[in-house]
Formats: sequence, C-alpha cells, structure tokens
Amino acid sequence: MTAVKQVDNTGKMEFQEFKVFWDKMKKWIMLFLSFDTDRSGKMSSYELRTALKAAGMNLNNQLLQLIGLRFADDNYDIDFDDYLTCIVRLENMFSTLKKLTYSLETAVKINIYD
Repeated sequence: MTAVKQVDNTGKMEFQEFKVFWDKMKKWIMLFLSFDTDRSGKMSSYELRTALKAAGMNLNNQLLQLIGLRFADDNYDIDFDDYLTCIVRLENMFSTLKKLTYSLETAVKINIYD
C-alpha cells in the first residue's frame, strides 16, 4: 500500500505522502461502508461497481468482470480486505497510466520522435 502515493520510490513514506495516503484510505473506507448496504462486511459485485464509480474509477464491463473473478468469492461477494487490495491496485494503475500519458505527451510536444 505504501506505493500508492510514494513519490520517490524509496520504499519509505514521508509524512506528507502518508497524509495523502491516509486521506484516500479514509475515503475508501467510507465508500465501503456506504455501499455495503446490508452491513454484511462484504460487497456484492454490483455494489463494488458502484463504489468504484463513486471513487472516480470508471471501468468497462470486461475489466469489472475480471476484477470480480479475481477478488470475489464463490457468492460473488468481496470482503473488506479484498476491496482495499483492489482499490489500491487500481489507484496505482491509474497513477502509472497518468504518468506514462504525461511523459508521452511531453515527448511528443518536444518532438523527441522526429
């Protein structure tokens, strides 16, 4: 989880990085609690879909199905630990893609490919 907002890739979190991470963690916990409508400590795959959307992660159906296969149990429910693992991995993925997109856009702007 430390990789979520770690800027310098040292394996350690500075206070400011921890603060950003903790704010995200509180948001994710509140999302879980608000979308676990039956208070079972688990989310259905449908509840996960709406929770991820509320977190700003708009995923297509195919990716949501893959996430369900990876994180859901035999009843298609996702417990809190798996929910956190899922959302942290998605956050890392979106962050990495954003950095790569920015790097590519910057490279194109300075004509590095000419």
